[in-house]
Amino acid sequence: MADWHRGVAYPGSRQKRTRYTREGDAGSVFIELTPEASEGPEPQVIERFHQSLTAVTGVDKVTLHPKGSKHAQGNPGNHYQTQTFAIYSSKMPAVCMEFELTRNRYTASGPFTVSVVYKNPTQSLIREAWRILCVACRGKELLPDLVDDMEKKC
Repeated sequence: MADWHRGVAYPGSRQKRTRYTREGDAGSVFIELTPEASEGPEPQVIERFHQSLTAVTGVDKVTLHPKGSKHAQGNPGNHYQTQTFAIYSSKMPAVCMEFELTRNRYTASGPFTVSVVYKNPTQSLIREAWRILCVACRGKELLPDLVDDMEKKC
C-alpha cells in the first residue's frame, strides 16, 4: 500500500484509478466507508444508510429507484445493494438522484470496504448530490481528510 494522500498508506479496497470515481465517468463519485460503518448483515447496513440519507437537510424523499432492481434492468450478478435509492432534493424536487452502496474487492490487500456512490446526476444537481453524499457519510468516511479536501474544491 503506497503513500497516496498526505503521506498516509491507503487503507481501503479500491484500485487507485477507480478510488473516487468510475474510470472515464466523472459523474459518479464514491466515498469509501470505514469497515466499522459497514459491519453487520447487508440489509441492516443498507437500512442504516437509508436513514442517513433521509436525515440530510434538504432531502425531501428517499425511495427505491423506480427503474427497478439491477436484475430487472438486465444487470444480474452479486450486487451489494440489489436496487438503488432515488433521492429527491428540495433543490429540484421532480428530479431524482441515484445513490447506491457497492462492495467489491479491487485490491489484493486491505479491508473489504463498502463505498457509497451517486450516479450521474443531472449537471445542475452534481453539487447537491456531492453535498448529500458528504453529509450522509460524515463520520463514517474511510478517508475523511480527502473527502474534506474534495468538498472544498466542489
